[in-house]
Amino acid sequence: MCAATSSLSVNTGTTVYYCYTATNTGTTTLSTHDLVDDQLGTIFSGLNHSLAPGASINTVALGINAAAVINNTTTNTATWTSGSLSGSASATVTVPTYHIAASVNDPAAGSVACVPPSVLSGASSTCTATANAGYVFTGWSGDCAGSNPVCTLSGVTADRAVTANFAPAYNVTASVNNPAGGSAVCVPAVVAAGGSSTCTATANPGYVFTGWSGACSGTNPVCTLSGIAAHQAVTASFAPAAVQPVPTLEAWGLMLLSGLLGWLAYPRRRRGG
Repeated sequence: MCAATSSLSVNTGTTVYYCYTATNTGTTTLSTHDLVDDQLGTIFSGLNHSLAPGASINTVALGINAAAVINNTTTNTATWTSGSLSGSASATVTVPTYHIAASVNDPAAGSVACVPPSVLSGASSTCTATANAGYVFTGWSGDCAGSNPVCTLSGVTADRAVTANFAPAYNVTASVNNPAGGSAVCVPAVVAAGGSSTCTATANPGYVFTGWSGACSGTNPVCTLSGIAAHQAVTASFAPAAVQPVPTLEAWGLMLLSGLLGWLAYPRRRRGG
C-alpha cells in the first residue's frame, strides 16, 4: 500500500521506501512503461503492463522495491513515461535540523562548547565544559546531567539547551613536621567552594602521630574539612615512638639476687620439738 502523501519527516539515516503511482487519464490503453527518478535513477524501463483508461497502477502492486537511506532533506522528482505520454511528480523527505544552545553560570569561571552546535534529527552532539584557572567544573544542568565535563547528547529530535556550572576552586595543602615521621594527604586536594576534603595522617614505623595543626586539630589521624570557602593548610605532627627498655645482664642479676634474699628472709617452720 502506498502512503497518500508527498512529504515526510524522518531522522537522518532513515531508510525511506518510495511508491510511484501512475493513472491513465487518456482514452487509450498504455502497455509499455518507463520510470526514472532524478535521485534514484531508473526504476524500470520497458515494463509491459496493460493500463486501461482510468486505471491506476503503482510500484508496490508491481512488486518493485525502491528505497534510499536519507541523510539530508531530499526532493525526488519522478517521470513516468508510456509511449509518447509522460507525467512527473515530486516528493520531499525532510530531515529537520535542531540547535544545541550552550551556556555557563559564570562567564569568568569557564567555557562550554557543543560540537556540532546544530544537528540533523537523530544525530548527536558532544558538549565539553572547560574551567578557567582558579575554578572547577561542578556539573551540568539542562539537557546534560552529572559531573563529567564531557556530555554527549544522542538521538537529538528537538532543540536542546545545556548549562555548565563552575565554582571557585580552593587548594587544601597537607604537610608534616618531620618527613621521616610519616605522611599526610588531603583528598581531594582541590575543592569547589562549599565542598569537603578529608585529610589522613599515616605514621612511619618507629613513629606515632601526635596531632594536627592548621585547619585541622585534635589527635584523630583522619580529619574532614567541610564547607570550604578559602585555601586551607594542615600539618600532621609525628614523634618517635616510646621505646620499652630491655633489662641488661646486670639488671637481671640484681633482680635474681633480690628475689633470693626475699626467699631467705621468709619465715619457715622448724621440725621437731
